[in-house]
Amino acid sequence: MPKAWIWSQCNHFNKPHTSLTMSVAVIPWGPATFDGFIVGLLIDGTLHRFATYTGARIERETVSKNNVNLIFTDRNKRLEISARRIGGGQLKAPTVTQMDRRISETLSSEIDVIL
Repeated sequence: MPKAWIWSQCNHFNKPHTSLTMSVAVIPWGPATFDGFIVGLLIDGTLHRFATYTGARIERETVSKNNVNLIFTDRNKRLEISARRIGGGQLKAPTVTQMDRRISETLSSEIDVIL
């Protein structure tokens, strides 16, 4: 299980036929960890993919209690994501041995995307 992560998905945008999925995490890899991500923005049937394995990178990452701002870049594109947390609740989450960690999750966030 990742040490830390940001996960979002949304299919409610002003532009029809648009959806977003995003996962950014500190991923365990044997005794070490690495920062990894995968982001897919689907617009009118075209998938814009930004991921560690495609050579994309995170240009900027700002995370606070109520806001997440990320900029992803690859050779040809730039994707800016701004998310605002609204409401939410605490869920149980795993540690190495138990479900004794708490994470915050909400279904009421707002996400702005610029490609």
